[in-house]
Amino acid sequence: IWPRQFLPVYVSMTLRNGLILVILLGWLLLVVEYVQRERVALEPLPVALLLVVPVLTVVLTATNPLHHLVIGADTPSAVSGGPEIEWGPWHLVFMTYAFTISLAAAGFLVRDYWTAHGIHRRQLLLLLSGFAIGFVGVNDYLITGAIDGVPAYVRTSPFVFLLTAGLWGIAVFRHQLFGFVPISRQTVVDTMPDPVIAIDRHETIIDVNPAAKRLCDVSGDVTGMQLAEFCNKFPQVADHFRGTADSDEMTVELDGTTRHFSVTNEPVRGGDVGSILVLRDMTDRKAYELELEEQRDNLEVLNQVVRHDVRNELQLVLTYAEALEANVENDDEEYVRQVLEAARDAVDITKTARDVTEVMLQSDVDCHPVGLRTVLTGEVEAVQANHERAVVRIGGSLPAVEVLADEMLSSVFRNLLTNAIQHNDKDVPKVIATATRDDGAVEVRIADNGPGIPADRQDEIFEQGEKSLDSEGSGLGLYLVDTLVDRYGGDIRVEDNDPEGAVFVVELPLAPAD
Repeated sequence: IWPRQFLPVYVSMTLRNGLILVILLGWLLLVVEYVQRERVALEPLPVALLLVVPVLTVVLTATNPLHHLVIGADTPSAVSGGPEIEWGPWHLVFMTYAFTISLAAAGFLVRDYWTAHGIHRRQLLLLLSGFAIGFVGVNDYLITGAIDGVPAYVRTSPFVFLLTAGLWGIAVFRHQLFGFVPISRQTVVDTMPDPVIAIDRHETIIDVNPAAKRLCDVSGDVTGMQLAEFCNKFPQVADHFRGTADSDEMTVELDGTTRHFSVTNEPVRGGDVGSILVLRDMTDRKAYELELEEQRDNLEVLNQVVRHDVRNELQLVLTYAEALEANVENDDEEYVRQVLEAARDAVDITKTARDVTEVMLQSDVDCHPVGLRTVLTGEVEAVQANHERAVVRIGGSLPAVEVLADEMLSSVFRNLLTNAIQHNDKDVPKVIATATRDDGAVEVRIADNGPGIPADRQDEIFEQGEKSLDSEGSGLGLYLVDTLVDRYGGDIRVEDNDPEGAVFVVELPLAPAD
């Protein structure tokens, strides 16, 4: 009877126990990953504690002839079945460990079963059924040994394991155990306010969350239903699944109100298994976008009023004041001069307001090479022409470079030059503009002989609506300058001038050479 003498009992039991422990630990890991819906992070200490009994079992079984802790001393050296073995005390430890691990894992599945539904409940039922049958197969020697007349070599485990493999195969291939394992389903999908629909490649519903059922006004178990039937009120959903929709948004009428959804179609395994559709309600966002669009339209109207109506009226004031200036004498000249300066300042404010509005209406920035010398020289000449009592000039030669900016660059220099004159306390305001090229950038300095800016206010003056201590202006000019320079990728700061006044330093990136 050669099979009985093939291996010593302790050697065969070492192999048997080792394989059983591998299966047990693999079963536990599979269940924990399934119920936690994520890959399990294996921490060293818990893993070490979990492996203490398995390692000791294998070692003690392999060295059993030295101590007989696993197999009793009276057991023959070669046996053919469990009932012929006299078990040692460690075998009880091993069996307790094996039962605890396997039943604990099954308990996790049972706990999940009561809160699952649809395909996930079917997966759990098949896993539990396969476990229950396999559990009996592993311990069949306890059953056959208790029945008189059943030979020790009679084992049911091969047939039982075949049935377990069949059940788990159905879970894998029929109910897509590895294709649609729920991802934090109870804590995420079911509680999501957005409808979620899982569909296989044949347009069959695999799973939906409560929000999807409410949207489509469907109740009960919808697994196995066709997508077109489930969403018969909203055929656009099927178009998004098939990829034939015109956009990734859909609009529906629901309970007398218009609702907007953004539809995301996420293929599972490249679409071989199916897709998950997520419909994100963006009704509130759409309403906000419409409100913003209306505000933009209103801002555009205001911009037109400032640019045309108000400025035209101010130009008319300037025309009459200039005509009046030529026909007045003595003290009246000072009054006319004040009117002219106030009107010119008001025109500058309308220009700044126009520029601020245009910046606010721009959705993106199109920076391109702009000639620095042309823009800066043009603004110096224009500001000098509008302020006859001031001295505004270029200091030295300007580098012939191009910077990354746009058509609003002129507004940066115009506001800095005008600001230096308006906030100057001298009888003859003097403003000098210089520029030097540095590595990858150009530095423009606007220096004046005014009262200067206190150190504790040099960072604040660029904030929206911020004014100088004695300013009557709008406070928009420097805010606009800071906004534009930042959009160009540059920088602006304030320094003290020597011996008096302030220097506004603007650094702008050079345009790349062709």
